[in-house]
Amino acid sequence: MGNSKYFYCYSYKLMCFLKSYGFRYVFKGKNSNSKSTYYAFKKSVDLDNVIILWNTIKYKLKEHKE
Repeated sequence: MGNSKYFYCYSYKLMCFLKSYGFRYVFKGKNSNSKSTYYAFKKSVDLDNVIILWNTIKYKLKEHKE
């Protein structure tokens, strides 16, 4: 698999989180093997930073629900 210019997001929750920060997916599709829905976002430094933020807080969000 080569260096893609897209970040393929398979998490609905992450997609919503990215949208809340102003990112919009370029296209939506289904993985032909797994049949899972994905959302393709254009890669950028800003997108990387928000994904890092998501990875930092996502477990804290789970803990807060309990």
